[in-house]
Amino acid sequence: MKKAMSDVLVRSIQAPAKGRLEFVDEKCSGLTLRVSQSGVKAWALRYRPKGKVRVQRLSLGRFPAVSLAEARKLAVQRKLEVAGGADPQARVRQSLVADRESVTVNSVLDLFMKDYVRVKTPKSAVVTKSYLASVRSDWGHKRAADVTREFIKSYLERKADSAPVASNRIRSKLIQAFGWAVDEGLLSSSPAMRLPKYGKEVSRDRVIADGELLELWQAFGSLHKAMASAFRLLALTGQRPGEVIQLRWEEVFDLDNDHARIELGASRTKNGRRHTIPLTPMARAIIEDARKELTDSEFVFPSFRNPGECYDVRSFARAIKRIIKELPTTSETARRLKANPPRPHDLRRTVITNLSRLGVSREVRKHVINHQSSDRDVLAVYDRYEWFEEKKYALSLWDGHLTSVITKTHLREIAA
Repeated sequence: MKKAMSDVLVRSIQAPAKGRLEFVDEKCSGLTLRVSQSGVKAWALRYRPKGKVRVQRLSLGRFPAVSLAEARKLAVQRKLEVAGGADPQARVRQSLVADRESVTVNSVLDLFMKDYVRVKTPKSAVVTKSYLASVRSDWGHKRAADVTREFIKSYLERKADSAPVASNRIRSKLIQAFGWAVDEGLLSSSPAMRLPKYGKEVSRDRVIADGELLELWQAFGSLHKAMASAFRLLALTGQRPGEVIQLRWEEVFDLDNDHARIELGASRTKNGRRHTIPLTPMARAIIEDARKELTDSEFVFPSFRNPGECYDVRSFARAIKRIIKELPTTSETARRLKANPPRPHDLRRTVITNLSRLGVSREVRKHVINHQSSDRDVLAVYDRYEWFEEKKYALSLWDGHLTSVITKTHLREIAA
């Protein structure tokens, strides 16, 4: 839609509940502002290179880092280049393709994230970025042409010794990234093609006992406040770690009444189905506490190091490992935690197991955690009942049980 844009107007535009919005500047032809569901506002120039039919889209930066005036100035500069026969969007890629021998792994991963992941599979962007982070830091500086199959094999084998699951996930991302780079002409061949999995994955059955929950609940307090709160919300709701860690304010509703809830759109869930999570008193208190710390971040639990971003899932795995390692071995509970340390995802299994013990039916448990139904009939396709009251009752039972596990001192800590 066309708009007579101003900085005030751009600042006032709210993120859409679903999908994204795009506004066209009436003053500067071709200049657009795209507002995503996450609240990101990005400038771009739409133009048609000379002699071509397809319209191109060139990124000009994000608002407010790039103001309206700066975006208009950049758009005019790029349009002059286009009028002279240039194609700004193709320039970076062409320079890399023309000089493939100098292309680094990081430059390949940059383009892979920008042109493929964030466009084709945006839901996986945070996880993909997280898994590729170690590649970037360890050997991202290497020329992509120098990376051999044997080099990646050795890297993944070493990784598998200490982190078998991470090794396998990194492998799949590298196969995808290098394969994409070949398709785009950035590389002549993929060094990751058909690499096997080197990590031996074992299905986990770890359920955290009540005494261990109390020990962990207390230990979470040693973490940065946002991370501690996210861990506690995980323990209260049983949702997937990524769904809680990446929680946005726009997904939280009615905190001040009994209909308090989190609403996740289809793009934010693993099974691609929208999901409503009722908030119990303790969960509400955690989010209300986070609201008191409100910053400019769109995330409820912003990263301590990068306030404009959320934590990545792997940082939570490292954090729980660290706090367990630091526990004093004075109690049998602490020794059990050290002997068999839980992972963030084990909190989800713990909640669902305890809901079963509390008498919650399998059908309701499945809806609490948004587990994909095995049904493939027409009813499964058309049944859109939210199960809100049933989920609320189930999570209230768990809230009450967890309340009985932790002390009143820690309850006051949450609401303080």
